[in-house]
Amino acid sequence: MTDTKTQVGVRRNRAWNSPSAIFLLGVVIIPTILAIATTARTSPDDADYVRMAFATVIGATVAIVTVVGLGVFFLRRRSPYLFWYTLGTLAVVAFQISAISSAADTLLDRLAMS
Repeated sequence: MTDTKTQVGVRRNRAWNSPSAIFLLGVVIIPTILAIATTARTSPDDADYVRMAFATVIGATVAIVTVVGLGVFFLRRRSPYLFWYTLGTLAVVAFQISAISSAADTLLDRLAMS
């Protein structure tokens, strides 16, 4: 008679896979890296202004997609904090739309000055 052992899979909770980490990455880290990467090191010209404006728009879009995606995630899990997360999502989306509008206005002003 042989003893058979069944191997039980252990699911490890990874820190980068948590909703908090995804929120931090999508709303704070990626837009900040984009802004730093596109900032002109010397006096900016027209191409630098356009690059910075596009980086702002891309970062804001990533943030909006992140919070909406996490909102769908919490909705499917029927989270008890869905109301509060929805309020936070609306605040982030409103702020990011304002940032996109501000980037467009700033780009037009800077291009008119040069």
